[in-house]
Amino acid sequence: MSENEGVGCESRVKPSIGPYIWYISYRSKIGTKPGSRLPARGTQRFRSEAEAKQFALEVIRNGWSAIGGTINPHTPKRVISSRQILNWIAQKE
Repeated sequence: MSENEGVGCESRVKPSIGPYIWYISYRSKIGTKPGSRLPARGTQRFRSEAEAKQFALEVIRNGWSAIGGTINPHTPKRVISSRQILNWIAQKE
């Protein structure tokens, strides 16, 4: 065995993200109530920008904050901050 074989030779191939391109990360602005089954934060992946926008709107309507964007290695890279998300939701595709 050469000195480069075996040790630290894990595959460098990125895992497939499948058809998911967009993500929305969300969190409660005030935390969850004791006994609640809802997480204080989470992330969902979506196949289309329209699906991501719909979910982000639902999250915001429920009083949570949200950010979003495209999942690597999708290009062009998009990042939507919590300050930009309402304008992004209102944009036509």
